[in-house]
This record gives sequence, structure tokens and C-alpha cells, in this order.
Amino acid sequence: MALGLADGLLFLVVLGCLAAVIVGMLGPVQGGMKLDTAFTWHPILMSFMVLGRWAYVTDSLGDKAKQRPVHRALMVLAALFAIGGYVAIFLAHRKIPSFFGYNFKTHKRLAG
Repeated sequence: MALGLADGLLFLVVLGCLAAVIVGMLGPVQGGMKLDTAFTWHPILMSFMVLGRWAYVTDSLGDKAKQRPVHRALMVLAALFAIGGYVAIFLAHRKIPSFFGYNFKTHKRLAG
């Protein structure tokens, strides 16, 4: 199935955004990080997470009956990427005693 012009442009924009995030996180730029750092994976995985919606709004796949299995597969992958992104941010912050405003050492909230 050929992509329509709008779908093709959207696909190129999405690939460009993903490439920008990956280069920004892993490239030899100021603020770039290594692959073995847990936080590096958070923005990368969360960027992939948003791609599942495309399959349900595109006209290139035909009718809804053909779109649903593709949408389902992409949304399952998106959910896995989102969970991976949250796990990465949790792992990146696990050594900090205060995590999201809660101090796990003293068991007290820091605000409120």
C-alpha cells in the first residue's frame, strides 16, 4: 500500500524528530549521554511511544478493519516503550533519596 502525501510527510517528520532526539541524547553534542546511563533511554523510548496513533488516523491502510490490527500492534509497542521510559527514569533516580517529592529514607513528603 502506497502512503499518501500527508502520510508520507508525517512519516518523514516523525523520523526526523526521532533522529533529533537520538542524536541529541547519544551524539557528540553538549549534554549527550552514554547508552549505559538509564536516563538516556527515557526520552528515546517516550519519543517512540507516540507513534501508535498514526495507524488509526491514516487513510493509507484502507478501511478500519485493516487499520485495527496495525493500530493494536503499534499501541502494544507504544505501551511497552512508555513502560520502558518510566522504568528508565525510575532507575536514573533510584539512588536519589528524594524521589518525586518523597524521601524514601525518612518516609516523609518534602512538600505539602
